[in-house]
Amino acid sequence: MTLLLWDALLAYDTTLTCAQVAANHPLWVLYSSGSTGLPKAIVHSHGGILLEHVKFLHLHMDLKPEDRFFWFTTTGWMMWNLLVGGLLIGCTILLYVSIVSFDTNQLPAGATVISATLTLYRYDPYFYQGDLGSISADISPIGGFNGNNALEQADYNASSGQSNVGYFNIVPTQTNQATSDTIASSAFKYINGSGHTQFRIHFQQATNNTNQMDVMNFYSGDSGGAYVPVLKIQYH
Repeated sequence: MTLLLWDALLAYDTTLTCAQVAANHPLWVLYSSGSTGLPKAIVHSHGGILLEHVKFLHLHMDLKPEDRFFWFTTTGWMMWNLLVGGLLIGCTILLYVSIVSFDTNQLPAGATVISATLTLYRYDPYFYQGDLGSISADISPIGGFNGNNALEQADYNASSGQSNVGYFNIVPTQTNQATSDTIASSAFKYINGSGHTQFRIHFQQATNNTNQMDVMNFYSGDSGGAYVPVLKIQYH
């Protein structure tokens, strides 16, 4: 497997070549959820699943070329395949990086942080596998990972203010699918009282030969859902 970073992908110069294949030519293998037994490997063909994507996205979801298409998912769930299928319609698909951002601007001037707890919620089916070890959080320098609050691919490569300031179990420790940890006190100085505080969340065990753990499985900090991460700060 070749790992290609976003910047390298944009700079990649090659000629697109197409090959004609039969309709039943395999395109990818997806696994069933395992809710009714062991997961089953299901082979999807070029002719079958691509037509299904066009039908579902264009007719059922009314997706058009001028639309922007986003679905909260990871590469471990079939919704990732459906999201990429939006390109068949000609629309723009939206991707994201695993950085949660909190507006901590409401901290009073001169406040001293005495405790901070970060809570994450289990969501995506991939989370249930639990084969990548525990989850860790890095806190950003003041002003964001890449020197600004815009979440970009470079945020993965940027230095953190402090790494591994919190650890979170794969198996939720609370009945509402939440897992929490107290942020290390040495990281309090990076809590931005005049802007946003960001955390970069990653698995402790990488699946490739880089330090970029790129599979995240929880709602982002600004998703607007019931299970968004929570940063609880106590101060005096």
